[in-house]
Amino acid sequence: MKSNADARRDIELDRQDLHNKISDALGALGFALFSQGKYVDAAQAYRDSLIHLRGASIGVNRGQTLHQLGNCEGSLGNHGTAAKLYLEAAHIFHIVGMSEYLSNAFCELGFVLLDVDLPAALDHLDDTIVDCALADLNKDTIRVFDAGRPLDHQQCVGVLRKVFGTVSLVSLAGHGEKLGPFCVSLRNEVVADMADQISAGVRDSDEYFPIVMIDVALQLGKLIAECEKDIRVSGDVAEGRIGDILNTVCAAHEWAQDIMRILDWTAIYLGRRLQLQGIDTVRIREFATNYRDGVVDYLDLFR
Repeated sequence: MKSNADARRDIELDRQDLHNKISDALGALGFALFSQGKYVDAAQAYRDSLIHLRGASIGVNRGQTLHQLGNCEGSLGNHGTAAKLYLEAAHIFHIVGMSEYLSNAFCELGFVLLDVDLPAALDHLDDTIVDCALADLNKDTIRVFDAGRPLDHQQCVGVLRKVFGTVSLVSLAGHGEKLGPFCVSLRNEVVADMADQISAGVRDSDEYFPIVMIDVALQLGKLIAECEKDIRVSGDVAEGRIGDILNTVCAAHEWAQDIMRILDWTAIYLGRRLQLQGIDTVRIREFATNYRDGVVDYLDLFR
């Protein structure tokens, strides 16, 4: 390109295109390494990919690469770094209008914040970006949990992870009241119709599980909204509200408790957001085990 620079006026565009192709190749390398569990090497490939981004590609590809880099850092146990990367990615997706990626970033940020307390990250989530993420998630959930066709279980798992992760993030970020209309609307539009179809025998019984799982997430979101409204109105959570949350998470399937981490979330939400003491992740798991085994147990929660 340099040798032909005098004869070609688009040399800079060609140079940018070359850099972006290198960036794409490094991004593909990062994905391949991550898939093999080589998280350190994958992270380096993604960082090198970021260096080569040029021009219009920066807005779109930087957010995706930061998100993938966040996956690497989270897998390495660097949860604070991962949280910052997901947050930056989320803001980029919001700015460039990539709403379908925004809810993905919210989901992963919600899960990683179960492993690290990062108040500064939550300070950067305003009403606008939360509303946009919930709107995207609502649309995606209705698309996958379509009462007019059989469920694709792989897509259901993806949406379930997004719903649980986003409920976690929004609750910890102090926007929990927004979960009220979001969850009630989805329960009416998705869960009720499909549950009726299963009862009527017009839908396969193996589709019952994802429906029950999304109902758990939406029920938790509804309870969170009620807690946050109580705090706003009276300064404290109404009597019995914590019991409703505990009943929901303890009665849930182990997949929701362990894979979707609702037991971890319960301990963290009650401690970090509601400022209650007397519970941690170890204690809530013991409590849930006793609940399942029919052993009488009590949580002594206090401030």
